[in-house]
Amino acid sequence: MAIKLKFVVPRIHAQMALDLLGRPYWGQYDAGLAEWLKNAKDEYIRGDVPDDESYIVLHLDQRGKTMARTVFECIDFGGTNAQAIEDALMTWCDPSAAGQGRDVATFGGHGNGGKFHMRDNFQRSYFITYSQGKLTVMGFDRSKNKNYGLDSHYIDRPVKPGDAIRMAGIDERILPEVMRRKWASRKVEDIHFTVVRGVGVIFKQRNWKGGGGAFIKKFLQHPQAKTALARSITSWVLDGKIVQDRLLPPEIESKEGYEDPRPYEIPGVLDLDGTPIPLTKDGSSAGRLTLRVAKEPFARRGEEAVLNSIDVVGKVGTIATYHILELDVRNLQGSAFIYGSCQCPVLEDFRENDRKHLIKSDPTNAVLRFVADKVDELSNEIAAEAAKDADKQADAVTDYFNKVLNRWKNKFLQQIMIEVPVGGETGPGIGPLTGGNGAGPDPGPNGGAPVGSGGQKTVTVPGATSGSGPDGGGTGPDKKDTSRYPTVMISGQDKDPTTGQILTLDPAQDVVYQNAQHARLNIWWINAQRPLAKRLRAEGAAKSRWRDYLFQRYIDIITTYAIEQNWRPETKPQDVTQWVQDIVGKLHDSASEDTSMQRLLFEDIPDNIDEPEQVSQELPPTSVGKTRVKA
Repeated sequence: MAIKLKFVVPRIHAQMALDLLGRPYWGQYDAGLAEWLKNAKDEYIRGDVPDDESYIVLHLDQRGKTMARTVFECIDFGGTNAQAIEDALMTWCDPSAAGQGRDVATFGGHGNGGKFHMRDNFQRSYFITYSQGKLTVMGFDRSKNKNYGLDSHYIDRPVKPGDAIRMAGIDERILPEVMRRKWASRKVEDIHFTVVRGVGVIFKQRNWKGGGGAFIKKFLQHPQAKTALARSITSWVLDGKIVQDRLLPPEIESKEGYEDPRPYEIPGVLDLDGTPIPLTKDGSSAGRLTLRVAKEPFARRGEEAVLNSIDVVGKVGTIATYHILELDVRNLQGSAFIYGSCQCPVLEDFRENDRKHLIKSDPTNAVLRFVADKVDELSNEIAAEAAKDADKQADAVTDYFNKVLNRWKNKFLQQIMIEVPVGGETGPGIGPLTGGNGAGPDPGPNGGAPVGSGGQKTVTVPGATSGSGPDGGGTGPDKKDTSRYPTVMISGQDKDPTTGQILTLDPAQDVVYQNAQHARLNIWWINAQRPLAKRLRAEGAAKSRWRDYLFQRYIDIITTYAIEQNWRPETKPQDVTQWVQDIVGKLHDSASEDTSMQRLLFEDIPDNIDEPEQVSQELPPTSVGKTRVKA
């Protein structure tokens, strides 16, 4: 049978499709404002306006005191007309929309981001533009099923400049001085503008409190805003007052010895699991990866963590961003200092609508693997550099102290350890202080070591209340790799079980350090490369000041570990305060009663220690299937 198809125009439920496409922008006001900023800069690019004359005003007005009266504005001084709005702004998913018929490289991609911000994040939003003496108004109305359109009264309507400014609701006091002087003429040829305004925010934002400082900091760090800010003169206005004349992306100070960026040419053919992946037709260079090293490690959480990323850069702006932890990077401690950019033209074909990540493909995966390998290469160099500065003179003494402290720590934890009936994938449960929870996938407020999952348990500890936890406390599928107690190691002298190499940390990294791999194995590191630690150990590793420093770090670790094990969604600050008081008191009492700890803390110890006995870091395994409570 011969089959002959009659093709039809695709039918689509427009509103549902727009809801699906726009969902990544819901509540993302920093990302939405970045889209408005890029659109404003594109207007200047199409008009061949130099970067140092590309003035843009961003305004957050919260004087209305309510979400319904909160206003966002983005003002540029380009201006356009009704035909351009019909052809580009009112069309969705058009890859040529930003260029508007011109063969120029623009920040805009599919012509969606700015419109989705207007459509989904405000009760009402307007696009008001004035050019060549004509005013045009387009807008969205959430109460009308998020529909949009032109105001029939203002479609290229001739209007005097002063009237246009008034109708657009522009407060000239918030404009850059150079534009105020120019507009003072009130000549048609001097006045042209576009105002994009959102009225009535839909999603509540906590970081707008306190003068909006947290919001603008987050905005400045947004990958989609950085390049457009660098190529424009964008001012920030809050509640009708100019706060900053020019916004610029954050400057990151370089680590000493790494002031110059590290460039890497991307080969025209990359290997992906044994398969060659061509990126260029003739095998020539496919682009360049540029890595930089910051003076301080980036925060692992919070707003600044986004800077620890690789931006994938297109012809003009960023088309995707990958946090270092999203790459297959092995050296997590060294990579905490690294950021950079990757320019690879073939990746332009794989950008997604929200420009967060690239569409998965062989070229995408091959390039990201290449990036991860180079990040690891530089991370290893950073770690090796740190290792050169490490002080090895007191390793033996410090190792002995650490064994004593580990043994004491395990003995202490065993005293508050509750064993529960187990079977299959379950194991010992931990119930410090108030009897709590062996952490599951979410170990607690500080991201500590997960002990695994087990069955439900009820814990009774002398002097404490009983409690139960749905996650149990067994070691679960990872029980062969995860210690039942926290294992404490000293950086610069102990080998990292995840790599087999000595782990040397940077002086700027945490006093007590853990990365994601260590957290899974319940390993905690005392950073012996911190300035105070190095100085105390240099004064004499056998002296009481260094011993006391190690003891205090153990208190930090055990206290943090105990809090994480007891954390519940309903936990209150006063609960944590009581836990800290309880655990520190118990630790001090235990140390004063332990013979080895008395020697470590109070006796004079020679620089060269002849260990009187083998010190074990682990207690013997206890019987399975029994419940034991310290009487």
